[in-house]
Amino acid sequence: MLRFGLWWASAMCDFPARLLHRLALGNPVVLEVNFALERRFFAARSPVSVAVPHVFVSGLARSGTTVLMRALYDSMEFSVLTYRDMPFVLAPNTWAKIAAGSRPQMGEVERAHGDGLRIGFDSPEALEEVFWWVFGGNYIRKDRLVSVLLADESIVAFRVYIDLINRRYNKKRYLSKNNNLLRLTALLRAFPRRQAAPTGKYRVSAAGREFSRK
Repeated sequence: MLRFGLWWASAMCDFPARLLHRLALGNPVVLEVNFALERRFFAARSPVSVAVPHVFVSGLARSGTTVLMRALYDSMEFSVLTYRDMPFVLAPNTWAKIAAGSRPQMGEVERAHGDGLRIGFDSPEALEEVFWWVFGGNYIRKDRLVSVLLADESIVAFRVYIDLINRRYNKKRYLSKNNNLLRLTALLRAFPRRQAAPTGKYRVSAAGREFSRK
């Protein structure tokens, strides 16, 4: 997470902002405190969306997840974290209030993947992965990512997190794109009515529906 945040900061931000990204994203304890404060001040006033059909885009690397997420995002129906929520992605409402008087406007740059897709401050991205890095268990190994059984506390916290993001963007439905294949069971527990949007050459069953792409 720190490496990604520093790449974004180096591409779009000045030195003070790069330092802020390092401090905000480099320590799990700092991230936990950010989320705890956000939860304390904003969760009670956030819409509860456990019964809402959120959408979670899933896929292997280079399978078209970003393109699909952007197409869904353009419908204006969903809340999605954007680069403007960096670096305090676990405290979207708090950071929005702090940064309300400053909305940097810069041109888009090609993302680090080198695939021609360009990103800017208002581009949707898989920033939710920061949440799982802190609360998702030990799923990151040296040579791979693995699926782990999530604690009930993490499921509850994730529901609250989605509600906080919906409050931030004044939406009812949430759109996600990240390593959702690792945690399909957890997502089903968190949101029984969720919808999966898989990409790539495989089949996945979720929430009583089967989706395929070949």
